[in-house]
Amino acid sequence: AQGLGVSDLRRVSGKLFWQPDSGAQQAIDIRAVWGFCQNDVVYIGCSNGFYRIGLMGSLSHLVVEQTYRDWDPYMYGYPMGGVTRTVLVHQLLDMRTGRFLPFNAGGMDEALQHDQVLSEEFRNLPKKQRNSTEALFRFLRLYNERNPLTFPQ
Repeated sequence: AQGLGVSDLRRVSGKLFWQPDSGAQQAIDIRAVWGFCQNDVVYIGCSNGFYRIGLMGSLSHLVVEQTYRDWDPYMYGYPMGGVTRTVLVHQLLDMRTGRFLPFNAGGMDEALQHDQVLSEEFRNLPKKQRNSTEALFRFLRLYNERNPLTFPQ
């Protein structure tokens, strides 16, 4: 609603309006907003909404919703033969590069390239252990301890 404060940016669709010191009201496209902080929690724009960063660090973890179209074999030949599905997906956000990586062994291996010691240790794990959730979270924590997230002053 125009003129009212935004209580939760995650529920806003379309455009936001703000009034700078110059006095002229300006529109901000919500898709252009990288993220925001509310009650000491950081949310970032990803996929089709804003999602909470669960573990913040140089390498951050978040869970996002992804929507995809799936084809129903029983509806073959009909114009709308597909079904839209939404799933929760774990992702890594590499703050150094700004890239989203899958939360799996391949994504972790790519993220650890900035730290040769951890990268070598991760690659020496047996494949089954490397793909375990416990190992992924352990290396996420180790990486963030060795490479703390810093902000320019």
